[in-house]
Amino acid sequence: MCVHQFHLQQAKKRAEIRIQENRAKPVDILAINLRLADESESVDESLEIDVDEPYTIFENLTIQEVEELHQDIQKYLSLEKNAANLDFWRVCHLYSNHIASIPTRLDAIYYIVLGHDCCV
Repeated sequence: MCVHQFHLQQAKKRAEIRIQENRAKPVDILAINLRLADESESVDESLEIDVDEPYTIFENLTIQEVEELHQDIQKYLSLEKNAANLDFWRVCHLYSNHIASIPTRLDAIYYIVLGHDCCV
């Protein structure tokens, strides 16, 4: 086992532990969603988690939380070697970049409702 695989396994295990202890970070929810979607991955069946579309994890985050999630996603990107999983983390990375680029909640609402920035 190479160092990257070891660190990836440890990151997945930490995510599982935080979920079990009801102190999950947003990236933990994304990681578990990915593991549940991958039939080759085993996940502790005792984990109590709602499986929603991954983008919904961003809905109630502050800008600071989005930035932290963005950094956590970058860690998974640097460790992951599975092509399908890399695609998942790349999309999450792009989406977190997009959400972080919207300066305020009001601007985000304008963007969602009108399809463009409020100042345009």
